Amino acid sequence: MQNKNNSNNNISQKNNPRAKPLNMGKAAARVAAVQALYMMDSSGTDILTVISDFENYFVPQEVDDFSLQKVNAGLFRDILQGVLNHQHELDKLIDDTLPTEWPLTRIDMTLRAILRCGAYEIVKRMDIPPKVSITEYVEVTRDFFDNKDEIRLTNGVLDKIAHTMRAVDLNPTVFG
Repeated sequence: MQNKNNSNNNISQKNNPRAKPLNMGKAAARVAAVQALYMMDSSGTDILTVISDFENYFVPQEVDDFSLQKVNAGLFRDILQGVLNHQHELDKLIDDTLPTEWPLTRIDMTLRAILRCGAYEIVKRMDIPPKVSITEYVEVTRDFFDNKDEIRLTNGVLDKIAHTMRAVDLNPTVFG
């Protein structure tokens, strides 16, 4: 699976004319969490260093024309800490949902971070409707990848997780 951005995985609106400026706090927090998880996965950096780097260096400025200035810091930290605290459970859930020929270990690091963040929100953040999480992470996937395969994979995996873990929230009349 091919990542469309440069090696440091920053989003560039110049390369993506459909990209909207993500200056909304929650959307920016999701993108920042994905980038932070990617950084941790690729370099072995610990969570405290990553949080400090994002808050001190990335958030106060624009990164490749992408404004992270209005990141919802609470959501950013919650997603990051939540994914790390529940990574084993989330990875198993994602791996069980992926096609057999594409285990989680074979998935691009950026896509893996997107799936982990989305799965965390669906499974652990009952205050966020699962459809919102799915839509938000499909959009994050569009920001990182040109290939529709990654977008379909994100949508399919997160939708299946939502139907497995939060079916009542997706269709309350069935159970209510």
